[in-house]
Amino acid sequence: MRPFTLVVLFLLLRPLSGAVAPWPTDGWALYGTGFGATAPDSGSGEIARQAVPLPLLPVVSIGGVAALVEYAGISPGGAGLYQINVRVPESVADGDLPVSLAYGQATSPVAYLTVRR
Repeated sequence: MRPFTLVVLFLLLRPLSGAVAPWPTDGWALYGTGFGATAPDSGSGEIARQAVPLPLLPVVSIGGVAALVEYAGISPGGAGLYQINVRVPESVADGDLPVSLAYGQATSPVAYLTVRR
């Protein structure tokens, strides 16, 4: 894997189930940019017609607890927009929890997710 710099211009959280505030184990999508090449290569600047995964899964933490990452790669219909699907860990507390993402040697800015049981 060649070196790259992760530049996350935004970390947008969106529910996969239509929920407003997630419960533990709910699925959420995070979006960002700058993750680098996919496998197979999706073509730089090309609009993705289907999901194209990253070669490695990022590490996502919600409230200091590792989240299950179900998918990470180019978001269908986007050019350079990456989607990371995660499950809120069952053991997290209620409240406004920090969300962080690490990929290779780079880390994202912290975002917050409100979790309610």
